[in-house]
Amino acid sequence: MGISILAALCFAAWVFVRRKHRVLVASQPFFLYIICFGTIVQSSTIFAVSWDEGAGWTQQQLDQACVSLPWLMASGFVLVYSAIFTKLWRVNKVLQASRRVVKINHVVIPMAVLFGMAILVLILWTAIDPLRWVRKEKNFMTGESVGQCNATHLWTFAGPLVILMVIPPLLTAFFAFKTKDVDESFSDSWWVFAMILIQLEVVLISAPVVSILRDESTNGRYLGLTFLLWSFPVSTLTLIMTPKLLAYRKALRGVEEKKAKRGETKGVRVTGIPLSSNPVTNLSVPGNASASREDPSSDEIASPPSSILPVVAEVTEERVESQNLQSANSDPALVHAA
Repeated sequence: MGISILAALCFAAWVFVRRKHRVLVASQPFFLYIICFGTIVQSSTIFAVSWDEGAGWTQQQLDQACVSLPWLMASGFVLVYSAIFTKLWRVNKVLQASRRVVKINHVVIPMAVLFGMAILVLILWTAIDPLRWVRKEKNFMTGESVGQCNATHLWTFAGPLVILMVIPPLLTAFFAFKTKDVDESFSDSWWVFAMILIQLEVVLISAPVVSILRDESTNGRYLGLTFLLWSFPVSTLTLIMTPKLLAYRKALRGVEEKKAKRGETKGVRVTGIPLSSNPVTNLSVPGNASASREDPSSDEIASPPSSILPVVAEVTEERVESQNLQSANSDPALVHAA
C-alpha cells in the first residue's frame, strides 16, 4: 500500500513540475492528477481490510473500517477509469473535427455523472444497511472463528455498485479502440488495453479464490483480497504514468517517433504545440488561424486550422517556380539557345 501511494504522489508531483512540457501538455495533466488521486484512494482500501480484534480495534472501529471499504474501492476505481475514458474521448472529439476547441468542461459531464451515481449508491448503502464486522465461530471445540464484513442485504446495494463500476472500463476500452491509431503523445490506447487485460485476469483469478476462502481461512482470504486490491493501482501507475515518464526522457534526448499516426502528420496539437517537425505547420497565418502562439497553460485541444492549406499551396508553388528558374539559368545549353 505504501509503495503505490508513494509512487502516485511522486508521479503527481512530477506532472505538476513538468506540466508545461509538450509531452505532458499533450497528455492532459488535469486527468493525470485524477488518475494519481484515484490510485491513492484505491490503495487506501488495503488499510481498511488489514485489522481485526487482534490488533486491539474495538467493534465500533471495525464497523467503521467495513463501511469505508466500498467507499474507497468503488470511488477510486470509478475515478481512475472515468478519467482515462474522458481523456481519450476528448482526443477523439478533436480528431473528428466536431469542434475546433475542446475544453475539459466539454467532456467532463459523463465522468461526473458516473461518479455521482456511485456516490449516491454508497450513501444509500451506508444509510440503510451498512457493512458490519461479524465474527463467526467455525469450530466449537477448537474455538476457531472467521471475522469479516457483512450486511443483511449485501447484494441489494453491491449489485448496482458493481454495474456502475463496470461501465467506465467498457467506455475506456471503446474509446481506446477508437483512438488506437492516434499518436501516443495524445492517446495511450495500447497501454490502456494492456491495463484492462491485466486487471481482468487478476479479477478472474483472485475473485473466486477470495470467495472460496471467505468462510474458510482468514489469512488466505486476506492475502487474496490484498493482492486483488494492490494490483489495480500498481498496474494503473505502471501502464499509464510510466510511459509518460519514458516519453519525457526521449524528448529530452531528442528521440522522435518516426511512425506516422493520426495527430502527428496532420498537425493536430495540444495547446498550440505541433508535434510535427515540418516547418509548414509553424507558418504564421493571419488572424485567429495562427494558433502556434497560444498560451501553453491553456486546457484546450485544438484541431489544425483549415486556413493553413492555401498558405501551404502558395509556398509550395513559389518554391517550384524558384527551382525551375535556377535550373534554367544554370544550364549552358538553355542559355546558348536563348
